[in-house]
Amino acid sequence: LSCFLGVACGFSIPKPHLRVPQGLELSSKLHGLFGIQEKRSNRVAKIFEEREENVNFITECMTVRSLRLGDEEIWEYRSNGAPNTCGLYIVGDPESRIEMEVLDMDVECDNGLLMLFDGWELNGNVIPSVSDHTKPIGLRQTTLCGSQPSHTKRVLEASQNAGLVSFRVAVQGQGFRVKIRALPNPDVCNILMSEIEGFFTLSNEGKARNCSLTTLLFPASFALLSLDVGHPVRSKRSQSTPVQTQCSERGSNDYIELGGAMELDSNMLTSETICGHKSVPVESGLTVLCGSSTVRLVSSGKFHNTVTVFVKAADEDDMMNGKNTIISCPQ
Repeated sequence: LSCFLGVACGFSIPKPHLRVPQGLELSSKLHGLFGIQEKRSNRVAKIFEEREENVNFITECMTVRSLRLGDEEIWEYRSNGAPNTCGLYIVGDPESRIEMEVLDMDVECDNGLLMLFDGWELNGNVIPSVSDHTKPIGLRQTTLCGSQPSHTKRVLEASQNAGLVSFRVAVQGQGFRVKIRALPNPDVCNILMSEIEGFFTLSNEGKARNCSLTTLLFPASFALLSLDVGHPVRSKRSQSTPVQTQCSERGSNDYIELGGAMELDSNMLTSETICGHKSVPVESGLTVLCGSSTVRLVSSGKFHNTVTVFVKAADEDDMMNGKNTIISCPQ
């Protein structure tokens, strides 16, 4: 529903954006998420079999859940009467797309609502951003209330590995159950990182579109391992072709943008743009000292652009100017 994203609508629900409640740090939620990654390898098959029959209960206003490709879980919420707008934030493996299905619900329409959203929304910031997603905001969401939602609105399949179940249930005892799944994504374009490091390849597949990779609230270090983006003409490319900077400022419509923002947001406050061809790692890395960091592949559709990058949480060694280019977000 557009009112959840800051656009006026017919529902009289105050404070439409999902905001982190006072005293609740999103970073602590994400630290718990990264801890989950370390524990996964110790699980046995029996746990996964048992989990299919178990129901997880939403007990906090903000819940962050990580899924592996193929995972399927059921989550239930019952209201204690608090009129808060809350959310179940789901992030999957990079090669997955999140599916959310409402199994049953009892949410009064006068002052309550349930929304399934393609991506994340927090504090007014949308991931992936409007410029990165192929669908307009209105087509990235479905809203429900009452006790018998239509079958066409029960399921929303996200375009990437991030999805959100946003809800406001002000009547005590009312609530809902949803099933969340991590399905294979045949066309990976936008990625929300669920771990603190990894290798990623972004490609426009010859289309006019933006693809992006955004970190979960930590300063990041980027190492470009290879890139093939825009000019010069392919027949003249070689391993020694210099990588160009300030590509967007020079008028190029095909480039890589690296930068960050103070909050979880792929609309960057500070950035550097790069283009060209290089089949071996770029000598100097880039460290982004911001709340979250993004690498975006911007494509006009005239070229088959691709970039492979290694991303990790920045450490003290990455802060040395002699090793990496460092950019910081304005305070």
